[in-house]
Amino acid sequence: MIKKHKIVMLPTEDNSLLGVHNRKGLLYAKNEGWCYIVKHDYIQPQHLYILSDDEIKEGDWIYDGVINEVHKVFHDTSVIGQDRKIIATNDPKLTKVDEISGENVWTSLIPQIPQSFIEYYAKHQPEYVEMEYECINKLKLVNNEIVWVEPDNELNLATNKFYMERAMKVPVSVEEKLYTREELEGFAFHTAQICQGMNDLEIEQWIKENL
Repeated sequence: MIKKHKIVMLPTEDNSLLGVHNRKGLLYAKNEGWCYIVKHDYIQPQHLYILSDDEIKEGDWIYDGVINEVHKVFHDTSVIGQDRKIIATNDPKLTKVDEISGENVWTSLIPQIPQSFIEYYAKHQPEYVEMEYECINKLKLVNNEIVWVEPDNELNLATNKFYMERAMKVPVSVEEKLYTREELEGFAFHTAQICQGMNDLEIEQWIKENL
């Protein structure tokens, strides 16, 4: 399932891969030979935020279109109609709570926008991006009984960069190159093992069927 999401760009005091230059316009740091863009009088770093119409819950991050700012939702936060949930960003300040144990709190970043898309955005500045979703059917164990949970459209990426790269529909340039069968088998083995978690037998079977 494909859904279209609005993209918002906001200025930041942080170092970023994206920035607006007084003369050159929107820049991608690595195209300029820089690791990051640092704020100066002539350049302003920027962050990207991908928005969703999904239900907003406590702990989510939202974009307030009225005041053009980003906020985290707490139990006493007033959410209005213009607010939109942020589902991905390159802003490292946006984190979510994974686990709480006593006084210990473990957090992680919300899904991060891949560098390939940031570079694409700097060149083309699209207003929207298409995201790929999976329709997931669930069975849950509740009070020792198996309970059916209605299918839910879930974003097929979590915090995994590999799936984020695959989910975001961004044109890529293709360089034609010839490889030997041994090289292709090596690429396939490495990719399946690292990205898909397949074991050796599963990989060998896939190679036999597909290469």
